[in-house]
Amino acid sequence: MSPSCHLLFQHCSLLLSVFCKHSVFNKGVYLQGLKTLRKQSFLGNFTVTDYRVSQQLSLQQFGSMSETISRVRQLTEKGSKMEGWDDCWKAGLTPWDRGSSLPILCELCKEDALPNGYALVPGCGRGYDVLTLASAARVAIGLDCSEEAKKQAEQLRDSRGVPSQRAQFVVGNFFDFPFSQKFDLVYDLTFFCALPPESRNSWANRMKEIIQVDGELVTVVFPIGDYEGGPPYAMNLDIYKQLLEPLGFESFYMKNISDQLPPSSIFVRWKLRY
Repeated sequence: MSPSCHLLFQHCSLLLSVFCKHSVFNKGVYLQGLKTLRKQSFLGNFTVTDYRVSQQLSLQQFGSMSETISRVRQLTEKGSKMEGWDDCWKAGLTPWDRGSSLPILCELCKEDALPNGYALVPGCGRGYDVLTLASAARVAIGLDCSEEAKKQAEQLRDSRGVPSQRAQFVVGNFFDFPFSQKFDLVYDLTFFCALPPESRNSWANRMKEIIQVDGELVTVVFPIGDYEGGPPYAMNLDIYKQLLEPLGFESFYMKNISDQLPPSSIFVRWKLRY
Protein backbone atom coordinates (compact mmCIF):
# COMPACT_ATOMS: atom_id res chain seq x y z
CA MET A 1 0.00 0.00 0.00
CA SER A 2 1.39 3.40 -0.97
CA PRO A 3 2.27 5.94 1.76
CA SER A 4 -0.47 8.31 0.58
CA CYS A 5 -3.04 5.52 0.64
CA HIS A 6 -1.91 4.48 4.11
CA LEU A 7 -2.32 8.07 5.36
CA LEU A 8 -5.79 8.23 3.81
CA PHE A 9 -6.64 4.93 5.47
CA GLN A 10 -5.62 6.24 8.89
CA HIS A 11 -7.86 9.28 8.58
CA CYS A 12 -10.76 7.18 7.28
CA SER A 13 -10.60 5.07 10.43
CA LEU A 14 -12.03 8.02 12.35
CA LEU A 15 -14.98 8.30 9.99
CA LEU A 16 -15.56 4.56 10.02
CA SER A 17 -15.94 4.80 13.78
CA VAL A 18 -18.84 7.17 13.15
CA PHE A 19 -20.59 4.73 10.81
CA CYS A 20 -20.15 1.77 13.16
CA LYS A 21 -21.36 1.63 16.75
CA HIS A 22 -19.08 -1.24 17.77
CA SER A 23 -16.37 -0.57 20.30
CA VAL A 24 -14.04 -3.07 18.60
CA PHE A 25 -14.06 -3.61 14.85
CA ASN A 26 -14.05 -7.07 13.33
CA LYS A 27 -13.48 -7.93 9.68
CA GLY A 28 -17.17 -7.85 8.79
CA VAL A 29 -17.67 -4.41 10.33
CA TYR A 30 -14.51 -3.16 8.63
CA LEU A 31 -15.59 -4.31 5.16
CA GLN A 32 -19.05 -2.82 5.66
CA GLY A 33 -17.37 0.44 6.59
CA LEU A 34 -15.33 0.38 3.39
CA LYS A 35 -18.50 -0.24 1.40
CA THR A 36 -20.21 2.72 3.04
CA LEU A 37 -17.26 5.00 2.46
CA ARG A 38 -16.99 3.98 -1.19
CA LYS A 39 -20.63 4.98 -1.65
CA GLN A 40 -19.66 8.41 -0.37
CA SER A 41 -16.67 8.47 -2.80
CA PHE A 42 -14.29 8.70 0.16
CA LEU A 43 -11.82 5.94 -0.63
CA GLY A 44 -11.66 5.88 -4.40
CA ASN A 45 -9.32 3.09 -5.49
CA PHE A 46 -8.59 1.61 -2.08
CA THR A 47 -8.56 -2.14 -2.79
CA VAL A 48 -9.09 -5.44 -1.02
CA THR A 49 -5.38 -6.05 -1.58
CA ASP A 50 -4.65 -2.89 0.39
CA TYR A 51 -6.91 -4.25 3.10
CA ARG A 52 -5.06 -7.58 3.23
CA VAL A 53 -1.67 -5.90 3.41
CA SER A 54 -2.67 -3.64 6.30
CA GLN A 55 -5.31 -5.84 7.92
CA GLN A 56 -3.58 -6.60 11.22
CA LEU A 57 -2.37 -3.05 11.91
CA SER A 58 -5.52 -1.37 10.64
CA LEU A 59 -7.98 -3.40 12.67
CA GLN A 60 -5.97 -2.54 15.75
CA GLN A 61 -6.15 1.16 14.79
CA PHE A 62 -9.89 0.88 14.17
CA GLY A 63 -10.51 -0.60 17.60
CA SER A 64 -8.37 1.99 19.33
CA MET A 65 -9.91 4.92 17.45
CA SER A 66 -13.44 3.64 18.00
CA GLU A 67 -12.85 3.39 21.74
CA THR A 68 -11.34 6.90 21.76
CA ILE A 69 -14.29 8.43 19.91
CA SER A 70 -16.73 6.58 22.15
CA ARG A 71 -14.98 7.90 25.27
CA VAL A 72 -14.93 11.46 23.91
CA ARG A 73 -18.67 11.32 23.30
CA GLN A 74 -19.32 9.96 26.76
CA LEU A 75 -17.36 12.78 28.36
CA THR A 76 -18.90 15.56 26.28
CA GLU A 77 -22.46 14.33 26.68
CA LYS A 78 -22.45 14.03 30.48
CA GLY A 79 -23.04 17.05 32.70
CA SER A 80 -21.30 20.24 31.60
CA LYS A 81 -20.04 19.88 28.04
CA MET A 82 -17.32 22.43 28.74
CA GLU A 83 -16.03 20.29 31.58
CA GLY A 84 -16.28 17.25 29.34
CA TRP A 85 -13.96 18.77 26.73
CA ASP A 86 -11.52 19.73 29.50
CA ASP A 87 -11.58 16.14 30.74
CA CYS A 88 -10.71 14.99 27.21
CA TRP A 89 -7.64 17.22 27.15
CA LYS A 90 -6.53 16.10 30.59
CA ALA A 91 -6.89 12.45 29.57
CA GLY A 92 -5.12 12.94 26.24
CA LEU A 93 -8.27 12.02 24.32
CA THR A 94 -7.73 14.47 21.46
CA PRO A 95 -8.13 12.62 18.12
CA TRP A 96 -8.82 15.97 16.45
CA ASP A 97 -5.32 17.28 17.28
CA ARG A 98 -3.40 17.29 13.98
CA GLY A 99 -0.15 18.62 15.41
CA SER A 100 0.08 21.54 12.97
CA SER A 101 -1.93 24.00 10.88
CA LEU A 102 -3.25 23.08 7.46
CA PRO A 103 -0.75 23.88 4.68
CA ILE A 104 -3.29 26.15 2.98
CA LEU A 105 -3.51 28.36 6.07
CA CYS A 106 0.28 28.55 6.26
CA GLU A 107 0.44 29.50 2.57
CA LEU A 108 -2.16 32.25 2.90
CA CYS A 109 -0.32 33.71 5.90
CA LYS A 110 2.99 33.57 4.05
CA GLU A 111 1.40 35.39 1.11
CA ASP A 112 -0.17 37.94 3.48
CA ALA A 113 -3.52 37.13 1.87
CA LEU A 114 -5.64 37.22 5.04
CA PRO A 115 -6.93 40.31 6.86
CA ASN A 116 -4.67 41.87 9.47
CA GLY A 117 -5.93 43.34 12.73
CA TYR A 118 -7.63 40.95 15.16
CA ALA A 119 -8.18 37.26 14.44
CA LEU A 120 -10.12 34.69 16.45
CA VAL A 121 -9.79 30.90 16.46
CA PRO A 122 -12.74 29.33 18.33
CA GLY A 123 -12.08 25.86 19.68
CA CYS A 124 -8.37 26.53 19.26
CA GLY A 125 -7.14 23.50 21.19
CA ARG A 126 -3.35 23.46 21.44
CA GLY A 127 -3.20 26.68 19.44
CA TYR A 128 -1.38 25.75 16.24
CA ASP A 129 -3.60 28.01 14.13
CA VAL A 130 -3.31 30.89 16.58
CA LEU A 131 0.47 30.72 16.31
CA THR A 132 0.26 30.52 12.52
CA LEU A 133 -1.98 33.59 12.33
CA ALA A 134 -0.08 35.69 14.86
CA SER A 135 2.14 38.31 13.24
CA ALA A 136 3.43 41.85 13.65
CA ALA A 137 0.27 43.06 11.91
CA ARG A 138 -2.21 40.64 13.46
CA VAL A 139 -3.20 39.77 17.02
CA ALA A 140 -4.51 36.21 17.13
CA ILE A 141 -6.77 35.12 19.97
CA GLY A 142 -7.50 31.47 20.67
CA LEU A 143 -10.68 30.61 22.57
CA ASP A 144 -11.30 27.19 24.08
CA CYS A 145 -13.54 25.87 26.81
CA SER A 146 -10.70 23.84 28.30
CA GLU A 147 -8.25 25.18 30.86
CA GLU A 148 -5.93 22.30 30.05
CA ALA A 149 -5.94 23.17 26.33
CA LYS A 150 -5.11 26.78 27.21
CA LYS A 151 -2.23 25.63 29.39
CA GLN A 152 -0.80 23.46 26.62
CA ALA A 153 -1.28 26.21 24.03
CA GLU A 154 0.60 28.74 26.15
CA GLN A 155 3.42 26.25 26.68
CA LEU A 156 3.69 25.72 22.93
CA ARG A 157 3.61 29.46 22.27
CA ASP A 158 6.37 30.11 24.77
CA SER A 159 8.49 27.26 23.42
CA ARG A 160 8.31 28.80 19.95
CA GLY A 161 9.15 32.28 21.18
CA VAL A 162 5.92 33.88 19.92
CA PRO A 163 5.15 37.09 21.87
CA SER A 164 2.16 36.71 24.16
CA GLN A 165 0.89 40.10 22.98
CA ARG A 166 0.45 38.67 19.45
CA ALA A 167 -0.88 35.22 20.41
CA GLN A 168 -3.36 35.21 23.27
CA PHE A 169 -5.38 32.37 24.75
CA VAL A 170 -8.61 32.62 26.74
CA VAL A 171 -11.06 30.15 28.26
CA GLY A 172 -14.80 30.56 27.89
CA ASN A 173 -17.99 29.93 25.98
CA PHE A 174 -17.90 31.12 22.37
CA PHE A 175 -21.57 32.07 22.45
CA ASP A 176 -21.35 34.57 25.31
CA PHE A 177 -17.68 35.40 25.79
CA PRO A 178 -17.24 39.17 26.36
CA PHE A 179 -14.80 39.99 23.55
CA SER A 180 -13.38 43.51 23.79
CA GLN A 181 -13.43 44.10 20.04
CA LYS A 182 -14.90 42.82 16.79
CA PHE A 183 -12.72 40.66 14.59
CA ASP A 184 -11.27 41.20 11.14
CA LEU A 185 -10.84 37.44 10.74
CA VAL A 186 -12.34 34.34 12.32
CA TYR A 187 -10.92 30.91 11.48
CA ASP A 188 -13.15 27.89 12.17
CA LEU A 189 -11.36 24.64 11.42
CA THR A 190 -13.35 21.97 13.26
CA PHE A 191 -15.25 23.99 15.86
CA PHE A 192 -18.52 24.00 13.91
CA CYS A 193 -18.59 20.24 13.25
CA ALA A 194 -18.28 19.61 17.00
CA LEU A 195 -21.45 21.58 17.78
CA PRO A 196 -24.80 19.79 18.00
CA PRO A 197 -27.16 20.70 15.13
CA GLU A 198 -29.45 22.71 17.43
CA SER A 199 -26.58 25.17 18.03
CA ARG A 200 -25.93 25.98 14.38
CA ASN A 201 -28.18 29.03 14.08
CA SER A 202 -26.61 30.44 17.24
CA TRP A 203 -23.16 29.83 15.74
CA ALA A 204 -24.06 31.77 12.58
CA ASN A 205 -25.65 34.66 14.50
CA ARG A 206 -22.62 34.88 16.77
CA MET A 207 -20.30 35.06 13.75
CA LYS A 208 -22.38 37.89 12.39
CA GLU A 209 -22.16 39.64 15.75
CA ILE A 210 -18.40 39.43 16.30
CA ILE A 211 -17.03 39.98 12.78
CA GLN A 212 -16.47 43.46 11.35
CA VAL A 213 -18.36 44.43 8.20
CA ASP A 214 -15.97 43.54 5.35
CA GLY A 215 -14.28 41.15 7.75
CA GLU A 216 -13.65 37.54 6.86
CA LEU A 217 -14.81 34.15 8.13
CA VAL A 218 -12.82 31.10 7.08
CA THR A 219 -14.51 27.72 7.42
CA VAL A 220 -13.35 24.20 6.67
CA VAL A 221 -16.24 22.01 5.59
CA PHE A 222 -15.32 18.73 7.29
CA PRO A 223 -16.14 15.88 7.63
CA ILE A 224 -18.24 15.82 4.46
CA GLY A 225 -20.71 12.97 4.62
CA ASP A 226 -24.20 11.79 5.50
CA TYR A 227 -24.49 9.98 8.81
CA GLU A 228 -26.17 10.32 12.18
CA GLY A 229 -24.58 11.38 15.43
CA GLY A 230 -21.43 13.13 16.48
CA PRO A 231 -19.18 14.81 17.26
CA PRO A 232 -17.91 15.21 14.65
CA TYR A 233 -21.24 15.82 12.93
CA ALA A 234 -21.62 15.24 9.20
CA MET A 235 -21.08 18.39 7.14
CA ASN A 236 -21.76 19.68 3.65
CA LEU A 237 -21.40 23.04 1.95
CA ASP A 238 -25.15 23.68 1.80
CA ILE A 239 -25.36 23.68 5.61
CA TYR A 240 -22.99 26.66 5.71
CA LYS A 241 -24.67 28.47 2.82
CA GLN A 242 -28.12 28.20 4.36
CA LEU A 243 -26.85 29.59 7.65
CA LEU A 244 -24.48 32.32 6.47
CA GLU A 245 -25.84 33.78 3.24
CA PRO A 246 -29.07 35.18 4.78
CA LEU A 247 -26.90 37.03 7.32
CA GLY A 248 -24.82 38.83 4.70
CA PHE A 249 -21.88 36.45 4.28
CA GLU A 250 -20.72 35.84 0.72
CA SER A 251 -18.30 33.10 -0.25
CA PHE A 252 -15.53 34.33 -2.54
CA TYR A 253 -12.97 31.52 -2.38
CA MET A 254 -13.32 27.74 -2.28
CA LYS A 255 -10.73 25.02 -2.58
CA ASN A 256 -10.93 21.27 -2.23
CA ILE A 257 -8.33 20.37 0.40
CA SER A 258 -9.06 16.66 0.70
CA ASP A 259 -5.33 16.05 0.18
CA GLN A 260 -4.63 18.05 3.34
CA LEU A 261 -7.59 16.92 5.45
CA PRO A 262 -8.77 13.51 4.18
CA PRO A 263 -11.02 12.03 3.19
CA SER A 264 -13.09 14.98 1.95
CA SER A 265 -12.96 18.67 2.92
CA ILE A 266 -13.40 22.15 1.44
CA PHE A 267 -11.68 25.38 2.50
CA VAL A 268 -14.07 28.34 2.18
CA ARG A 269 -13.52 32.06 2.69
CA TRP A 270 -16.55 34.27 3.41
CA LYS A 271 -16.79 38.07 3.40
CA LEU A 272 -19.35 39.80 5.62
CA ARG A 273 -20.91 42.30 3.21
CA TYR A 274 -23.29 44.07 5.60
